[in-house]
Amino acid sequence: MKHMKTMQHTPFLTAADFFTPFFSRQENSATAQAFVPQADVVKTEAGFSIFLALPGLAKEDVHLKLEGNLLRISGERKSIVDSEKANHLRSEIRFGQFSRSFNLDRDQLDLDSVEALMENGLLEVRIPFLAKQQARQIEIR
Repeated sequence: MKHMKTMQHTPFLTAADFFTPFFSRQENSATAQAFVPQADVVKTEAGFSIFLALPGLAKEDVHLKLEGNLLRISGERKSIVDSEKANHLRSEIRFGQFSRSFNLDRDQLDLDSVEALMENGLLEVRIPFLAKQQARQIEIR
């Protein structure tokens, strides 16, 4: 069963994650030209990190917005040549507007402490876990 995905509870899994391995990634003509950045989600001792591969983009080209539990990363990668003046013999580099969204679990993650870093076309968004409440003795008055 090489196509089965091990399911574990994380703040990032959705129902779509379960079904993705069962369907092929055939690109249709609408998505064949779209730029969809690749993403990795990594769990660490401190929280989660989301990495997006954004080659050719500066940090000014990328926008992060946190609305409620939804983290949206968007931007635009512009074409490197003027399509009207150039005769493409081969075109594999995707460009255009993009948007990736991640549903975060407010019960596990400190959404007020999210930070983002971008270096060499790799965006890292760090989302720390909430600080665990320490047990304390309560005095009876």
